[in-house]
Amino acid sequence: MQFYELVEVDVDGRTISLKDGDVEDLTSDFTSGIRARVLSDGAWGFASGKSVEETEKEDVLRRAERASRHNKASAFKDMVESKALKGTFDIEPDKHPRDFSIGEIVDMLEDFTDVATTGQVTSVDVSFIHSDISMKYENSEGSRCEFSMVKTGVSGKSVAKEGNNLQTARERSFGTGGIEVLEGFCDKCREMGKRADALLDANSPKSGRMKAVLDPELAGVFVHEALGHSVEGDHIVNGNSILQGMLGEKIASEELTVKDDPTLPGLFGSYPFDWGGIPSQETVILDGGRLNTFLGSRETSASTGTSPTPNLRSSSYSDIPLIRMSNTYIDSGNSSFEEVMEEVNEGILLCGSRGGQVSPAEGFFQFNAEEGYSIDNGEKKERIRDVSMSGRTLKTLRDIVALSDKVSFNSGRCGKNGQTVSVSEGAPYVAVSEILVGGRE
Repeated sequence: MQFYELVEVDVDGRTISLKDGDVEDLTSDFTSGIRARVLSDGAWGFASGKSVEETEKEDVLRRAERASRHNKASAFKDMVESKALKGTFDIEPDKHPRDFSIGEIVDMLEDFTDVATTGQVTSVDVSFIHSDISMKYENSEGSRCEFSMVKTGVSGKSVAKEGNNLQTARERSFGTGGIEVLEGFCDKCREMGKRADALLDANSPKSGRMKAVLDPELAGVFVHEALGHSVEGDHIVNGNSILQGMLGEKIASEELTVKDDPTLPGLFGSYPFDWGGIPSQETVILDGGRLNTFLGSRETSASTGTSPTPNLRSSSYSDIPLIRMSNTYIDSGNSSFEEVMEEVNEGILLCGSRGGQVSPAEGFFQFNAEEGYSIDNGEKKERIRDVSMSGRTLKTLRDIVALSDKVSFNSGRCGKNGQTVSVSEGAPYVAVSEILVGGRE
């Protein structure tokens, strides 16, 4: 056995959902387990179990070692060295959700529902989640570390209706912390209801290539989906990224610096160390438009020639860890919002996100905005709905011409290979010299 690591995880969670003011779902879930990974004779083995007793540790290690002997086709046969990590790294919430009764939380959700029900809004969904998470890590190189933290969040959706016209607006606040994460969400829900109602009277834009400003939410989704997944080390090693072989090259506008940082306090993608025992730290992905590094584990870094980053994560103890983003964001620029709008002068302002699709291997993306506004003479004008943006990742990165001087973050869950993990995405307002906008013909 060349190397082993053990991870013990306990997650105690609660979900409360309201639909139109009535409790629709109230669940509690507790999971506890252990997993082992073993590198033996150039092959990896994985095993997991529900118990964390000492006898289970020995058993899960034996099973992982046996698995390694049957895995001679393992993609990663080596790993780079890393300093042993020791200590306890707890993150304490200001207001622990366990100190609030179910009734108190339901009362808050009812308040959110009430303020979001305005105009022609006919339906409001709100959901609350929280998880107590504790993790212990050890490996054969001497690492012995642990942490506990709390993840809390609330999300909302308003639906407005006029005849056959249905329009939705969404808000969410997720973070590493307690009930303090919900502060200010009532105001967000009030604006959410107004936005859904106003979209009933909005028009769709004409399709075509034009100048655009992306708001922090949509720009954050772009950098996470289009760039972030493309720099994940497993995609690089497996040949599933357009950025393979481009390390050190200038791939974007000099305006652009992009970072991934799980140390940022309070954000949903924060944690003290990853599932490979690598301590959290800032990673500069793009530095002035130049591709500085990939996100990588000790295994993928041995193949890419880069240093490992703290981005090896799993959605549960029973899942094989993957390279995942944490808090990924475009760093701020030097322009005010007004100056960013003036840079575009005539074009479109795209706001919010309703999902989309991206291909890291082909470098193509398509995202749907929640709403938009025409830009006329550098000023925000007519509200627009049913609008999308698409393009080539590298071209769009090079077409960024201005960034505002303040970064805002949004949080959610990112899926990959059937696993979901908590992440945050951030950006300033971003001006792009050309983007393909989809709307009416």
